[in-house]
Amino acid sequence: MDLFDFPDVAMDYDFFDEVLTKNDKSFSKQACEDFHISITDRFNCKKVLDIACGTGCPMISLCRQGLDVTGVDNSQAMLNVLNQKLCEQKYIAHLVCSNMSNFDLQTQFDLTIIARSGFLHLTTTEDQIKALNAINHHLVDEGILTFSTNYPNFELLAKALHGIKNQLEAEFQNSTGNFVKIFSESIIDPETQTINSKWTFKEFNAENELVKVRERPLKLRFTFPSEIEHLLVICGFKVLERYGGYDYCPPMYPGNIVWLAQKVGNSKIF
Repeated sequence: MDLFDFPDVAMDYDFFDEVLTKNDKSFSKQACEDFHISITDRFNCKKVLDIACGTGCPMISLCRQGLDVTGVDNSQAMLNVLNQKLCEQKYIAHLVCSNMSNFDLQTQFDLTIIARSGFLHLTTTEDQIKALNAINHHLVDEGILTFSTNYPNFELLAKALHGIKNQLEAEFQNSTGNFVKIFSESIIDPETQTINSKWTFKEFNAENELVKVRERPLKLRFTFPSEIEHLLVICGFKVLERYGGYDYCPPMYPGNIVWLAQKVGNSKIF
């Protein structure tokens, strides 16, 4: 199991996600929602596939626009949180619990989204190719794909090569009113380009007494921009544009990269 497969993490996700993105307005929830709405308007997309949809950003905002949205996520725990939100807001969407590298929905879409860090959870080149192939298969001709990666940060990777311990990731108040601090330990595997982490959630009550400690694993893969360009070409896509965030700013090391690509043919590798 990975970080977001755990029900406790899924329940807390919206609370700590807001903290993690508060210093990067170009990657905030509002920016993410606005960007994907603008893409649906620009390319006249009516049918949208949201992969690694999590707890609903930007999916719920797309439902609010009256679009036909399907969400795929490997975590049933995250989908349960999302389904509750959809029911409360009386939106209808099709939710599927499946790995993004191996799914078949028997239909095609105008737009496929992998928002924020979703693509980073594909931890092998083989899985990245399988996912892009599946997306290609599910897109109409000239359909649009948008997803995000980031520039590998060499300074942080050098530190993680020897291990980073007790790094404070976030502090937040959860749904019970308790305060939670997230600490991480990370080490990289340069051969596989993966970052293997352990997130420790320390929960405190109103009297600042430690009441619960949870340890959860997280594994991500860092991929260089030239690798992404190559993967897109062999999987039947062309790059239309790249941005440094959901506010359309230019990409800049060591920040994020938001990719906008278009299906131009079938995959060249299977």
